[in-house]
Amino acid sequence: GTGAASAATFQINDDTSLTVGGDILLAYYDTTNSKGESETSFTDNGSSLVFAGEQTHSNGLTTSFYLDFDGFGTLGQPLDGSKTRQDVQFVNDEYHIAFAGDFGTVKIGNEGDVGAAAFDVADIAEGSGIDKPAGGASTEVIQYYGNAINGISFAVQAQVAGDKQKPANGSSTSLGAYVEMDLGQMTVGAAYDERGNAGDEATYALMAGTAIGGVNLTANYVSQDDGSANEQDETFTALAADYSYGPGSIYGVLQSYSIDNVAAGAQDDFTQYVVGVNYSITSNAYIYGEVMSQDRENDA
Repeated sequence: GTGAASAATFQINDDTSLTVGGDILLAYYDTTNSKGESETSFTDNGSSLVFAGEQTHSNGLTTSFYLDFDGFGTLGQPLDGSKTRQDVQFVNDEYHIAFAGDFGTVKIGNEGDVGAAAFDVADIAEGSGIDKPAGGASTEVIQYYGNAINGISFAVQAQVAGDKQKPANGSSTSLGAYVEMDLGQMTVGAAYDERGNAGDEATYALMAGTAIGGVNLTANYVSQDDGSANEQDETFTALAADYSYGPGSIYGVLQSYSIDNVAAGAQDDFTQYVVGVNYSITSNAYIYGEVMSQDRENDA
């Protein structure tokens, strides 16, 4: 695959700035299907267009906004090949307004889960990757990020849904939280998300990260219910590594994924991996290659 990114920040005055950025991401896939046959595709891989702005006020507050559009398909088809060039439209991937000051930062909008550092350890692939925990929802959230104190930082969020938005078995407010401690040579964290708006059971995650000999290592453990009528419990245990060799990096993740209460004869344990390498052609363009396995019949 390959990608190119660019951004420009315009200083409107001493207190106000506007940023316009984006990237074009292309990928070539060779996948082994359930019949053992190779299927190839050349697709858009999540190209985006970003607008952001920030203003500092006389009372010490900083207000900002962020808009991330994607899904428009630079090659006319998304990864699943389900839409044509005429069908693909801009979608709001993430967007928020924010207020920051000595008290911390408040974000309101559609934003990544506050516990992403713990939930998303295995989410390192440029491509579709391996199975990942659902984590917490990221739509219609109000988030608070506290300033770090003695190496301890925390964040909380509430996902708010109206009566017409929540599912029949869900709640109007779903809470989530993340706490992280910097121990010097190691960072540890814990995340929780109620997932009440979706009618699912809560999900939990533990994370630990360190660096050894120039290799960044991060491990996590996640436990969650899959939200189905069968109430299947899922557990994920992953170890991710990243090493910078100068003009690029070598990275990978190994994950054990298990499901209980599955149908007789169904697979309930998976050993999955991703191994990749990227190389920077210029400061804003790179190429990469990845090999991954989901430990299924159609997994390569």
